[in-house]
Amino acid sequence: MTIDISAAEALAAKAAQSFSEGLLSLAQEAANEANLERLRLAEEARRLEELRLSLEEERRCLDRGFAQLAEEQGALEVSDSLPGSLSPIRRQTQGEPGSPLDIEGAGWKLSLPLRASTTSPAAAVVEDCQGTLSRCAPEDFIEILMGQRDSLELAGSGGRVLLDFRPASLAALLKQVDSINHEDGRNEHYESARIMDLLEKFGFQGWIYQDFAQNLQVDSLLAYRGRRYAVLPPAGPEESTVLLDMYDVAVTVPPGWEVLNTGHRNFGESIGELSKHGWGTSLLCVKNAEGGFSSYRTTLYTHGGPAGTRVSNDSRVLQTIDEGSRCERFKFSKGMVLSGRVVICTSSGVREGRPPMTI
Repeated sequence: MTIDISAAEALAAKAAQSFSEGLLSLAQEAANEANLERLRLAEEARRLEELRLSLEEERRCLDRGFAQLAEEQGALEVSDSLPGSLSPIRRQTQGEPGSPLDIEGAGWKLSLPLRASTTSPAAAVVEDCQGTLSRCAPEDFIEILMGQRDSLELAGSGGRVLLDFRPASLAALLKQVDSINHEDGRNEHYESARIMDLLEKFGFQGWIYQDFAQNLQVDSLLAYRGRRYAVLPPAGPEESTVLLDMYDVAVTVPPGWEVLNTGHRNFGESIGELSKHGWGTSLLCVKNAEGGFSSYRTTLYTHGGPAGTRVSNDSRVLQTIDEGSRCERFKFSKGMVLSGRVVICTSSGVREGRPPMTI
């Protein structure tokens, strides 16, 4: 068979030309795509720079707003608790047992208010002191904002009043408040009503943070059936020595707490659990239906009966001090035969005032 060399050479040259043209076309397409990507990245960089400048301007506005708030209302702290951004206070805080707010370590989880506690409701737990967040009543919050009331009355020495809001709303709120300040014929009641409407309109909320360790000066307390329990004068549940630090001493019930009462629901079970611990005292004192105090044995005093049984229904270990204060005060007797401490628990009003966190 005879091969036509010239025809083969022509075919090879044509194939080489087609390959070369195809390669050039691919290279050109790649260059065009690279150029488009460069332009896109340049546009994205320009947009990000504009966003950065906008955010810097917003931050400056917020700094001015924070400074204004700090200058006008020194008792108020600001919490930047937006979705996915917890304030340092909340990162250190856990809610009441079974509450909607449950923050652990650096992370957080949000639970429905009706979710059962992971702890059996029949079990009492000695736990390290923790902080809590509870909603501040609008009326109280307005008084704090307007400087008519000291935040210590609401939060105690170990607590703080926090303002929670979306930063984008701050400038609009301050503008509205400024217009109220310049209105003629305004009065205190009018201002309070207007500011309350504005807080609701712009989504501003007041919260009370309380640190148990600072308020109660103890390292641990008892949690049982959705409440926390402590004693005054302060002592931990596991204190096994009968102390005499309550003689002739006055104590104040911290904000958000109340004295345990024999009329409380499940009182018998609660005092039974409490009395299984020493609390550094012989007697646990609680209020009774007659307006006085009843005393119950702890594990440190079982003479005449087991722990948890009642010693007296008219105990003279302590008396109420009537000073017109917002917080209850009590004075322990000088001539006490047995040591005693008054039992306090987180108030039902604080626990019920905790809605799910949506901010």
